[in-house]
Amino acid sequence: MSELTLTVMRLGFLAVLWLFVIVAVQVIRSDLFGTRVTQRGARRDAARPQQTATRQGQAPPPQRQ
Repeated sequence: MSELTLTVMRLGFLAVLWLFVIVAVQVIRSDLFGTRVTQRGARRDAARPQQTATRQGQAPPPQRQ
């Protein structure tokens, strides 16, 4: 094999190794930190109008003094 072929193969192998490292770091990071908080907050805001609609027929909760 020529020297050019070996160099291209080495660079390709190096690129595959770096891709593996980047994917492994992303997986570990997602396992440690989990999902984003903003996604859960958006779901909570979407559920609030339904809860207030069901409470309109009920008496208000007692107030503390």
